[in-house]
Amino acid sequence: MELSNNYRLRRLIHTESSEYHQLELIKNPNEIDFQVRTLLLIHGALSSIDKSFKDLLSMSPSFLASLMGPVYQQILFFDHDSWGDRPEKNANYLNDVLFGGNRFSGNNLDLLTTSRGSLVAFDLTILNPRMDIGKVIMFSPGGCGYLTSLDGISKWLTLISKIDPSSILDILALITSGATALLRTSGMQDSFPNSTFLSTAYSTDLRYPVEFRSMSADYHQRLYDKETDEFKRFVCKALSGGADLALKLFLGKEHDWVIGRREQNMQIQGSNATSTNTEFKCRHGRYFRPHYPLQENHPNQDYMLFDEIYQFLSSPPIFQ
Repeated sequence: MELSNNYRLRRLIHTESSEYHQLELIKNPNEIDFQVRTLLLIHGALSSIDKSFKDLLSMSPSFLASLMGPVYQQILFFDHDSWGDRPEKNANYLNDVLFGGNRFSGNNLDLLTTSRGSLVAFDLTILNPRMDIGKVIMFSPGGCGYLTSLDGISKWLTLISKIDPSSILDILALITSGATALLRTSGMQDSFPNSTFLSTAYSTDLRYPVEFRSMSADYHQRLYDKETDEFKRFVCKALSGGADLALKLFLGKEHDWVIGRREQNMQIQGSNATSTNTEFKCRHGRYFRPHYPLQENHPNQDYMLFDEIYQFLSSPPIFQ
């Protein structure tokens, strides 16, 4: 497999400084120590390491620094093409090119993933296992409601533009064509709720022991009032905040504040697997902002997210 500019593997440079962590590019698999316990972070769709993990890399005191030494001797970051390539190709490139086909000894490799990055983890651990992985902690895995919502907006605007093709509606139609193109890219197809990829991942038995923890979160408050069957007033007032909030009007009751809730909470199959779920309130992709995530049943209390991550990753493995 040829080298690609869309793929990079970087390593955390451990420092005691409170400034933004530096990441060094790994140019050769020989630079990786496959004998030590390692944490690999995988970003979400249409994103990058710097975007998905910006808050995690810049927080002070450093959470990653607390993991280095006591828990891990190496922390790696996987930048990959989530637009044009499917999760299987992402995983193949990581294993065959960036890792050079080398395997970590024992179950020394753990994964921390966000959004679509969890699909890469599914491929590595369940669908096409290439390496022995000990633990996987996933933030908002499963299908993403944004995709089905964009699809609905696209069809709606297309219909309206045919009825009243004003200049404004033409502009909206052009914007929608971008959403339609997004839906058709091979890299995003598997992110649809109930996609063949996700259905297979959740119904396939694991071939070796691995611990999963699913962290389900997407919105910090509900957009839809189930009792009055109306959108909350604050949404209407906040429309001036940008297109992102406008899109949320089209999410509907199915998504509420958690996108893909059903699939995010599905359990990994197999007698040699353990899977647990935690739900908290948070905007999609904003999981690592200090004091931001809230407990699902206690909206006015800070949720100790980093304590839970640390406890899961540092605890002795269930499977020996």
